[in-house]
Amino acid sequence: MIRWLLLLFLIASWPTCASEAWDFAKPHKERCATGGQQDMNLCIYREYKQVESRVDHAYEGLLSSLEDPIPLQRAQLAWVAFRDASCLYEASGFGEEGSFYPFVTYSCRIDLAEKRLRDLEAYAECTGNGCPVRKI
Repeated sequence: MIRWLLLLFLIASWPTCASEAWDFAKPHKERCATGGQQDMNLCIYREYKQVESRVDHAYEGLLSSLEDPIPLQRAQLAWVAFRDASCLYEASGFGEEGSFYPFVTYSCRIDLAEKRLRDLEAYAECTGNGCPVRKI
């Protein structure tokens, strides 16, 4: 019981700079908020892999449609580096050896991946002037 209360306190008091409306990982975290810490960590990892798969699919689809894919490839590499560095920073207060560290790390990755997915989908819908040239 104490472990549950501590976990709920940690999730509720988790410091964020953005409002809750910008936490795209929230539904994933809520789905994974039951069981022991190892169960929760495994759950959030699985959630992350699903979101990552959706991002990869959107990226590959957009990439294959572009006449010149190099700018998107560079942007994606930069985004991956940003995601990794940002989540490392966000989880730094929990200590890499802590049992909550994986949950925080994958929650951060989910949040950023969900946001990246929205960007990629918006890019894919861009067809007018100023949009990258598509293959015919």
